[in-house]
Amino acid sequence: MHNPTGLHVLTNEITSKPFRPSISQQQDLHKDLEKAGYDFVIIDMPPGAENLESVKELCGEDSREALIVLTPEMAACASAIRLAQMSERQRIKHNMIANRIRNKGYELRLDEIEEAIGESLIGALPEDENVPASIAQHIPVLLMNGHSEFSRAIKGFSRKISNRVGYEPGEEVGMRGRGLFAWLRRLFAWGR
Repeated sequence: MHNPTGLHVLTNEITSKPFRPSISQQQDLHKDLEKAGYDFVIIDMPPGAENLESVKELCGEDSREALIVLTPEMAACASAIRLAQMSERQRIKHNMIANRIRNKGYELRLDEIEEAIGESLIGALPEDENVPASIAQHIPVLLMNGHSEFSRAIKGFSRKISNRVGYEPGEEVGMRGRGLFAWLRRLFAWGR
């Protein structure tokens, strides 16, 4: 458990060898996750077809969704398009979000990104010095500086996602009260 947030985190060791769980390991983890009763499970992984296969095994048929993160350059858009196509072939819903937006003349504008990928972005997250500082301190940026530009953007993105799955800010969510913070806690399974 991550103490500052109450978020449950299952990490993998960092090695030069890629980790590919066996089918039985994937099935066991899927069963354990179902028993735990989490509302949301977030699996952070690098892009690639082999990783989509893992998601397909780990997640239930109706609950699979990929969030494809890209940066504002053409190579990242091309990779995102390939990953979106792989997601569709695997029958995994997807959305795309742009990250590390600096609004510099050399990077693609948001409208250019959407034109390149052929769909609307679900959000855009700015480059913000608070993010690497929060990583170095092992404190989520929302807790370290909740008013930073990145924090405001991630809160807006979280509202969009939660509205899609039926939660409204301020709704009673059964976890430590009401309001936006309680809603975010439930969205990210904090305090479980």
